[in-house]
Amino acid sequence: MQLRVFSLPRSEHPVDQVVAKFWSSELHLLAGLDADTAKKIMQTQACWGELRPYGADRVWAAIQRRSTAEPDDESEDDDDLRKPEWLAFTAGTSTELPDFTTRPEPVPHQHRRWLRSVVLVPGYGRSPRCTASPGSTPPSGTCSTPPTGGGHR
Repeated sequence: MQLRVFSLPRSEHPVDQVVAKFWSSELHLLAGLDADTAKKIMQTQACWGELRPYGADRVWAAIQRRSTAEPDDESEDDDDLRKPEWLAFTAGTSTELPDFTTRPEPVPHQHRRWLRSVVLVPGYGRSPRCTASPGSTPPSGTCSTPPTGGGHR
C-alpha cells in the first residue's frame, strides 16, 4: 500500500480528526438533525468507510463537539507540519492514526535522573537507512539498505 499523504494529529481523539476531514464536504449537514436521523444518514455517506470503526454513537458525539466548537484560529499556519507532530510527541498521551502513532513509554530506570519522558513512535520514517534514493520512492515499509547487527538473516 502506498500513501500519497500522511496524517498528523489535529485533534485529541482520532474520531474527531476523521470528522474534521469530512466536515465541510459531508458531515456539517448532519449537525442540525436529531441524533436518530443523523446516525442513519451518516451510514449512507461516502465517508462512512473511514468512520465505521468508531461506530455511529462516537461519530455522532464527535459531530456534536465539532458543531459547538469555537472556530479555529485563522492565523495558525496550516502548512506547518512540525507543530502538530511536536504536540503529539509532547502531549504525554497516545495518538492512534492509520499512519501516525505515538505511545508514551516508561523511562528506563538507569536514565530517570536525566531523562524525563520517552515516546515510542512505531514506523517513524526519518531513519537515514530507510530513505529513498534521489528520484525514487521505496514501497511503504521497506528500507533502501537492510538494518545491520543482531545476527539475523
